[in-house]
Amino acid sequence: MAKQSTKSSLLVEEKVRQERYEICKVCEYYTWQIKICRKCGCWLPAKTWVKSFSCPINKWGKDLSDEEK
Repeated sequence: MAKQSTKSSLLVEEKVRQERYEICKVCEYYTWQIKICRKCGCWLPAKTWVKSFSCPINKWGKDLSDEEK
């Protein structure tokens, strides 16, 4: 049987999400009116929560903390 993913295993902590989003908000590709990245097209309030996602221009990366255990 395949292991089920839980919310906590898919999402970063609030602090990490805030750090990621603050980086995005000062980026030249951030569109503040609709909160998207013009480089990847993602809606950043959602993208910054997901552990396996990263910035397309390497300003922040995947959260690999669980994978190292």
